[in-house]
Amino acid sequence: MAKSFQSETGEVKPESLHFGQLLVARKIISKPQLEIALEEQKHCPYLRIGEVLLGLGLISFPQLRENLEDQYKDVRLGQLMLRLSIVSIAQLEEALQVQERSGERLGQILVRLGHCTESQLYRALAIQKE
Repeated sequence: MAKSFQSETGEVKPESLHFGQLLVARKIISKPQLEIALEEQKHCPYLRIGEVLLGLGLISFPQLRENLEDQYKDVRLGQLMLRLSIVSIAQLEEALQVQERSGERLGQILVRLGHCTESQLYRALAIQKE
């Protein structure tokens, strides 16, 4: 059964984009390094995975900041595209699952999957920047 990226209110949950998996997909860290960080996080559950990775020296602060900003922008873009009725929840969930594996930007995935046109993506990005 596919995991849902939708909250009870219909919003995309930011936690649906697993930060560690995004870093692995982008080849910033390896899968074994992520597993080490997740084990470490069990001992310090109040720390986020990015903080653990930073503390272990597996990522730099600029890498942490840049990837968190990308992740946040993608969540906002997905929610905006839902509100504009450009994509459906099912299409967004599919794109987010692809993103978890590939690390690509959400908008590129949505266009590649045929869930929106480039002009629809650009319109949403323009609104997002306002």
